Amino acid sequence: MRIAAAAAAAALSFAPVSALAGTTTAGTTILPAAANTDDRVRIAVAPSDSAVLGPAHDLAVNVTITNSTEQSLDPGTVHVILDDTPIDTRSALESWLHPDDSPSTPGDIVASVPTPTIAQATSAVVPVTVPAASVGLDGSPLGAYGLTAKLTVDATANATASGRGIIVWSPGDAVVPTRLAIAMPITTPSGSDGLIPASTLETLTAPNGLLTRQLESVANRPVALGIDPMIIVSIRALGTSAPQSALDWLEQLYRLGNEVFPLAYADADPAVQVQAGLTTLLAPTSFDYTLDPANFAGPVADKTPMPAPGDATPTPAPAPGAVPTLDELLTWPYTVTGIAWPGDATVTTGDLKVFGANAVTTTILSSSNVTSQWTPRGSTTVGEMKAAVSDTELSAAVRDAVTAVTDVAWQGAMARATAVLAVAAAEDPTSTSTVLATLGRGWPPTTTRLTQTLDALATLPFAAPSAFSHMLTETPTAVALRDSPESEARVGAVSMLAAREGEIGDFSTTLADPTVLTGRERARLLALLANSWRANEEDWHTAVADHLSLTRGILDSVSVVQSSSINVVGSTAQIPIAVNNKFDQPVTVRVQVVPSNPRLVVEQQVGATIAAESSNTVQVPVSAKVGNGQVVLSVTLFSSTGTQLGSVSTIPVNVQADWEGLGAAILASLVVLFFGFGIWRNIRRRRRERAAGADQAAAAAEGSVVGEAGAGKASSTRQAGDEQETSPPSNDGSRDGDGTSTTPDAQRNSPRE
Repeated sequence: MRIAAAAAAAALSFAPVSALAGTTTAGTTILPAAANTDDRVRIAVAPSDSAVLGPAHDLAVNVTITNSTEQSLDPGTVHVILDDTPIDTRSALESWLHPDDSPSTPGDIVASVPTPTIAQATSAVVPVTVPAASVGLDGSPLGAYGLTAKLTVDATANATASGRGIIVWSPGDAVVPTRLAIAMPITTPSGSDGLIPASTLETLTAPNGLLTRQLESVANRPVALGIDPMIIVSIRALGTSAPQSALDWLEQLYRLGNEVFPLAYADADPAVQVQAGLTTLLAPTSFDYTLDPANFAGPVADKTPMPAPGDATPTPAPAPGAVPTLDELLTWPYTVTGIAWPGDATVTTGDLKVFGANAVTTTILSSSNVTSQWTPRGSTTVGEMKAAVSDTELSAAVRDAVTAVTDVAWQGAMARATAVLAVAAAEDPTSTSTVLATLGRGWPPTTTRLTQTLDALATLPFAAPSAFSHMLTETPTAVALRDSPESEARVGAVSMLAAREGEIGDFSTTLADPTVLTGRERARLLALLANSWRANEEDWHTAVADHLSLTRGILDSVSVVQSSSINVVGSTAQIPIAVNNKFDQPVTVRVQVVPSNPRLVVEQQVGATIAAESSNTVQVPVSAKVGNGQVVLSVTLFSSTGTQLGSVSTIPVNVQADWEGLGAAILASLVVLFFGFGIWRNIRRRRRERAAGADQAAAAAEGSVVGEAGAGKASSTRQAGDEQETSPPSNDGSRDGDGTSTTPDAQRNSPRE
């Protein structure tokens, strides 16, 4: 467990204690039951000179008394108690540093000094020196020893508060030192843009800037540096417009003698990605959206050689005028690769399997994420996966020392760090394996504490610096993983971010160059996954909400403008669809119109390109069936790949398509009737004329027949009897209904002989 506050780091633990009776039996102070205590009075005790005490050296400690009550604290006495039993195991050390609610106080009182009046809401530091002759550790073995300070403030010697500290006794005997490797991330404060602006880079790389302090404090020291590639890309992407201080910083990084390895881009947390359902760890896809060709037209500003991908041999930087590629922006001559560094105690067994499938060869884990009875060693295996396990207690102590604001706080943190290394050396005096300490994603207020801490660790007689890469080659120790999943709220938020990135990817298919959008979105997403956000979850959730709102605006930037009712008169028409594009790039869309009933028919989708931040009207052809009525058109926008854009819009249409058809039918009918009536009249007239002519001819013929009948009546009578049965009707004549026979005019008028 990390103790975050500096005062708490120095104190290690605070607890009200019972009355202090000065009686000592067999070297142990006897304390009565608790009485009249106030946990708002706290005590911290730590060595004021060095955490390592040797023969003939006085024990100098500082006792810090903090009064958080509403009244002054009367003068009293502070008693310093030293336990002469060594803390020689890791479990015993953790029990001492993190006691329960009622810790025991073994040991002898080695000094008692008066305390002044301490005003309310203030602190006082009481220095205490124990002569070497009174320390009583001569002949004791190397190890950590418990230190306690108790405060009494009244005549009955009731104890007001107590605090625990620790010192390390080193008799000066030769020991095999514990090898110590240190890894430090080089990162920047959390953000959500995915690239560091030029103005921010100039501030960070200024003479007293954060990045400058980080490099200067560890330059050419045995500290492996995990570099956030976002810093390198942000400088290179600016080309000739990059601040000179940033270019100088990049050159300084290149010339360092430290081991360097890449973090994930933006130091994105790999564990939360896997727990959110991703099977491929996220990485940048493109930075073309930010590259200005004008910044690369002249001589290349960045003079640091860049290795070709997969090649550790530096190659020249891009030629003048050439915009750098993604690989050219990202590559760097790293000494170690394949490292994943998630947050402390955030990894589960399933995460390691995904890491391995993503070319991760070693995962840096905190010892609180694994199970081990001994001081954790750096080179380990978890199942089939290689891991570098950092000592949680040691790392917490070193981090507190680096960020300490006061000398007392730094001394207390260094005492803890020294004790961990002493116990590691005492546990296995012949071991040559390496212990790993990691610095946090926080940033020291000054370079002084970081330099001071590294110097103090380098002088310990039972610890020796080791290279990070050498630690990875040591024979690993098998450990079991203690699953420590991230919070449900954090995992759920990352799931939403990943889903939103997928939606942005679909939307990007409307652009001529989708990477202009997807590259920027990926960089922003990685920035939101930075481990540095873990220090302030509330601000992170606000940043996530802001990002989701921003991307929702992008997804909704292309839409159909709501229209009022449209009238369609005729069998064919053009329906105007207004499409609005609020995005800063032109988009190409396809407009699909679906009518609610068969009165209108839409044959096909219509494509259109809408300029950036403008609107355009797309004409969609429709055909109408005969019949009037209301039709609702459902209008949907799609990308060229069939991805729906936004929601469906509706447009009411009033169809009056049969007016034109009915009018045409009536006119055609009138034309047909007009001409038909004329033709009918002509036919009737001609028929009447023919009928009249026929009647006249028939009448004339009938008169001729009657005249001839009177002249030949006698002859016809004589012949009739003889021929009635034997003579057939003549073909040259006809017989009337009364039996008389008629003959053609030619026969009637022919001369007789």
